[in-house]
Amino acid sequence: MSLSGKSDKESKASAVSIPKTLLGGAEHLMKEKGFDSISEYVLSRLREDISRYEADQLTEYITPVELEYIKQRLKSLGYL
Repeated sequence: MSLSGKSDKESKASAVSIPKTLLGGAEHLMKEKGFDSISEYVLSRLREDISRYEADQLTEYITPVELEYIKQRLKSLGYL
């Protein structure tokens, strides 16, 4: 783990280009949502999308009822 509190894997980054046509909208959303930078906003969205994708993949292995129980249990424990 690095001094920033992030694992070595998380501290390595790649640059992503954002077309200028999208940048204005992204800056507006970033400010509206309370993020300090475009990077923070984009990372937050990616994490949400990846989490949603992974949750969708779980439905191949567990029933929707089981998934809802798991979500409620995690929420009651303060994880969600």
